[in-house]
Amino acid sequence: MENLSKPSVTNESLSSGDDLMFRETKGDAGDDKTFVKVDAGNDEAFRESRLHDLRLPPSGLNRAENLSPEEFPPPTGEDKERMDAALEDFREENWENLSLEEKEQFIRDLADLIADETGNKNPPKIVFRDDLDDRKGGWHDGETNTIVINEKMIDDPCRAVEITAHEMWHAHQYQCTMDPASEKGPEYKDAFDNYISPEYDYEGYRNQMVEVEARDFAQVYVDELAKMEGAV
Repeated sequence: MENLSKPSVTNESLSSGDDLMFRETKGDAGDDKTFVKVDAGNDEAFRESRLHDLRLPPSGLNRAENLSPEEFPPPTGEDKERMDAALEDFREENWENLSLEEKEQFIRDLADLIADETGNKNPPKIVFRDDLDDRKGGWHDGETNTIVINEKMIDDPCRAVEITAHEMWHAHQYQCTMDPASEKGPEYKDAFDNYISPEYDYEGYRNQMVEVEARDFAQVYVDELAKMEGAV
């Protein structure tokens, strides 16, 4: 969740000016994960940061550690039809035959669907970068209304879906903070103002509401794709 500067996940359009550094730490499964260290010397810039290093534990997250399944129920009816249509090209047999440009367009199409489903009237621009560390997934920058996705990550269709849905939910959360009519807007704003960086408190980072929601929302799309592939 960001308003950052340089990359762990970063982009020239981000502007806090703080340098970012990385360190290795252990994920839930014991495998090495790389997270971002943000210079918190500028407390205002740090609190306003909206950094998501999507180097999270593997897909197939246990819903017990997320929100209840009722919070983001599986799609039904027309919603399911629309989601399945958007995910069709992410099936392995289709995805592997697409060009990079085609993959990027289908990711944008999925983002458009999610924007429509979440009522986001000002959806973020999707930008792909090929100069990021290959362990970095992507992030949403609320200040520039942009989602940056690591081009190196999108060869894996499941990962492409996960990153897109995760960051589009953060875009929704951010939009709610600017909507006086949003019941959750103040809660999201407070969460962003007190955002916990994984570098300083990994468990706190994973357990904070905005990240729990984004993971759980993305999992609905990942699960649906898995069903289409016959994996569930």
